[in-house]
Amino acid sequence: MKYDVCIGDNVKSVHQSTMKKFYKKPNGLVDETMLIRPLWSTWAQYKADVNQSIVLEFARRVVSEGFALSSHIEIDDNWETCYGMEEFDLNKFPNPAGLLFNILKLFTAVKQHCYVRFLSMRERSYLT
Repeated sequence: MKYDVCIGDNVKSVHQSTMKKFYKKPNGLVDETMLIRPLWSTWAQYKADVNQSIVLEFARRVVSEGFALSSHIEIDDNWETCYGMEEFDLNKFPNPAGLLFNILKLFTAVKQHCYVRFLSMRERSYLT
């Protein structure tokens, strides 16, 4: 695991000095549906007790209860092997690509809760 230690006089100065190093500016507009349609987070019902079948059933239930046009599902807390590793726990999510494929048939987008930074699922080869 690789870490960068950032030091400054206060949180604001660290943020300002590291933004250009670690993050890119957006190159377009955010998908409007992400702003006007609800976020369905697994945290609201399951907290950290999630796995592949629970997440897929949650997504199907949201659609079956009339929210088919919802913008996205968030797979919150405890999907990783270890916080910050940004890798699905294969004991709990044996087929991440299959899970995401099935959710994307129902919703516009899927996002993962991540402490360090969000890595797109395409970068991790969960989606092609």
